[in-house]
Amino acid sequence: MARRGYKKGFRMEVVRRYWAGEPLSGLARKYGLSRETVYRWARRAEEAALEALEDRPPLRKGDAK
Repeated sequence: MARRGYKKGFRMEVVRRYWAGEPLSGLARKYGLSRETVYRWARRAEEAALEALEDRPPLRKGDAK
């Protein structure tokens, strides 16, 4: 099957609905995606969120954000 490019906003909406409790199989069917695709997007979003919460050294005065 050809790989389709999905916009970030669409992927975020699907993941939000999954995290809100909508069944994975229902979301996949509704949007024409595989269950694995929905699960992969959710897993990647969770990993990115956890990475964003990692401890970092404090910024020194004058450091760019």
